[in-house]
Amino acid sequence: MPLLVVKSGSRTGQKIELLAGTTRLGRDPANDYCFDDATVSSHHCEITLGNDLVQVIDLDSTNGTSIESQPVKKAVLLPGQTLHLGQVELVFEDAPVQIAIPALAVTQASPFLPDGALACVNHSGSHATMECTQCRKTFCEL
Repeated sequence: MPLLVVKSGSRTGQKIELLAGTTRLGRDPANDYCFDDATVSSHHCEITLGNDLVQVIDLDSTNGTSIESQPVKKAVLLPGQTLHLGQVELVFEDAPVQIAIPALAVTQASPFLPDGALACVNHSGSHATMECTQCRKTFCEL
């Protein structure tokens, strides 16, 4: 999940999860994320997440928006890059989503019966009397 990690300012250490659509940042409490910092404008910028792209749009902020110290009006934000809203520094991280898939224990029946004869693939306790010429599996009369 993409997120911004606040490196300076009133929200230092906080992580801002970026959801699909638009996230608004600024000093005004009406924003999605509010910063108590005089260098951040009331409605500073928007972060838009969509089509595997994170885009930053400056909203004519007083102190500007920059990526890697380069002023931007509209730009793509890449993982690892630093975003500045005035003097507030945020780092963009695109953490991969981790999905745990449990390992399943697979027990495979022995192709042989206790007496050493081949077992049927469908009836593991029955003697195989036939073998498929295509797949080489063994079958019983059933």
